[in-house]
Amino acid sequence: MIMLATGIAGTSAQSVSNRLNPFSTKKGDAYFIGNKKLSERSKDIKRFVFDMTYVSHCDSLTMNFTVVSPNREDISRLSVSNGTFTTEASDVKLLYHETKGSNFVVRTTAQLSYKDIKKLYTSATPVVFTFTDTAGRTNTATYSTGDWNKEKAVFEKIFYTINI
Repeated sequence: MIMLATGIAGTSAQSVSNRLNPFSTKKGDAYFIGNKKLSERSKDIKRFVFDMTYVSHCDSLTMNFTVVSPNREDISRLSVSNGTFTTEASDVKLLYHETKGSNFVVRTTAQLSYKDIKKLYTSATPVVFTFTDTAGRTNTATYSTGDWNKEKAVFEKIFYTINI
């Protein structure tokens, strides 16, 4: 599959092959979409990094994300939006906490609709991840305009590869 993505992707092939790792499971073909660090974040958020895994037998994908901030609270809610369309994550659960200097690393997992993510990532408008912690603080992370244009092109190739 990676060879097919490489042939389709042209000059962006390396971006796709660096981000997409297909593998087989008992439940069907799976696709790991590797880490992406978002540079545009709320003031208190020092770092926001995510990855996704899609298994072909279902419509959902698993998103794991890491938030580094001065706050230790679990993330209780996640939504992804492009301004006109929003999808809410289900099964938002803590994976782990750890201390890093004066900040906390909070790793969380959540389920999102594959169809909804595909719709969001084919939009001209950058997606915004909005997450709320158990203390009620809401923060966001998104792409810079230039990074969004590159990421959108990569995801179009990823979706093509997954849907072959």
